[in-house]
Amino acid sequence: MSKIIIDMGSGETCHNDKSEVRRMIDGLAAVDGHHHEVYIKWQLFTKVPAPVPPLDHEVYDYAVKYADLTYGYQTFASVFDYPSLNYLLDYHPPALKVACRPYLYMLLRNMPRDTPVYVSIGDVAYAPLLREMFPGYELRFLYCIPEYPANQTAYETLFGYNLSVGISDHSPDLRLFGEYQPLYYERHMKLADSTGLDAGPHASTPEELGAIL
Repeated sequence: MSKIIIDMGSGETCHNDKSEVRRMIDGLAAVDGHHHEVYIKWQLFTKVPAPVPPLDHEVYDYAVKYADLTYGYQTFASVFDYPSLNYLLDYHPPALKVACRPYLYMLLRNMPRDTPVYVSIGDVAYAPLLREMFPGYELRFLYCIPEYPANQTAYETLFGYNLSVGISDHSPDLRLFGEYQPLYYERHMKLADSTGLDAGPHASTPEELGAIL
């Protein structure tokens, strides 16, 4: 059984619309065969790291409650700044996430040690370094190529057997999951009519995700 993290994006993917949030969560639940431990993840930031709108806190609050009360899904987020981290910690999330941007790794200093932290890394050397820098933290590494879309062969060349530990998968399909059956797996999700940066070929529709769920 893998821990599968479904990244539903920022304010761009759902248009900061609660009905779109509901559609996305309903779409996931409709294909979930409960063969794995599935989590929902969003992206929280106050300063835009890309030309996309931040997720409104009111919308995030709705997403957390709807996912839990309707389907029992636990929700957390990638955080890109300290205000977003402080906001997220008020929810006592089941996990935290740091994106594949080394300058963000210092956010770990303000994260609780008793909460698992998924850290996307683009170099295998980062794993032992971060464990040394942050002893006592429960760090779970997702090997990542931060390109949309990323090349599957490049994943295998750069990370090899480490892919069986964790993958933040930006490749065009779900082959890497099938090949490596990682303990931790992150994948962007989109709806068939989604638009924007996170609706590219690195994201899967619920129907496509059903093949691994």
